[in-house]
Amino acid sequence: ACKRAVDYLKEHWNKINQDSHSLYLLLKVWWLSKAKESLFSGERRTVSFNQKDWQYCLEIVEALMKTQEFYENLSLTYLKGLTNFHLDRIQISLDIFKELENESSSMGRRRILRSYLASNPDGSPRKFMGEVAWRREKPNERGALYVSQLQRKHIPFVPQLFGNPEILKGESLSEFHIAFNFLGPIADPITYYSQPSQKKK
Repeated sequence: ACKRAVDYLKEHWNKINQDSHSLYLLLKVWWLSKAKESLFSGERRTVSFNQKDWQYCLEIVEALMKTQEFYENLSLTYLKGLTNFHLDRIQISLDIFKELENESSSMGRRRILRSYLASNPDGSPRKFMGEVAWRREKPNERGALYVSQLQRKHIPFVPQLFGNPEILKGESLSEFHIAFNFLGPIADPITYYSQPSQKKK
């Protein structure tokens, strides 16, 4: 049913691409048809989207953000940052999330909820390696990692979460995921991720 709805709406794109209600419906049913679950349906979700899928998602999101009803919608800004990250537009993504961090202070707990992980096209979470760029004295405070796969961009991390509170600047941190909340991307221990079959139990 979702696929039929998507096909119908895509067929009439020229008529709906400025209508906020139709575009929002397209985004919801398209995501559901591709991801097999609703948007923002849990924590640390992965999606099996290829580059074409992410590009199409960005097209819908940007069209929605041009409408009066959705141009300041924080969830859409999050999705815009998420899609640009998966399209390897890393600096654009970081800039979007920086803006979102400043605008989302009133969101409460949802602001820090790690809704999605950086994903491979097969739906598995991507694994990264990093080197400590800097850290604060307290292990429960954020530091930053240089991530080689991301052109050595800085990604926040919390030493205590990785069971290595004494890790020093210049030392390596291997095999972590990157999660996204409304503050932006953050290094996430791989032990925090459960396989879909485990999540259902």
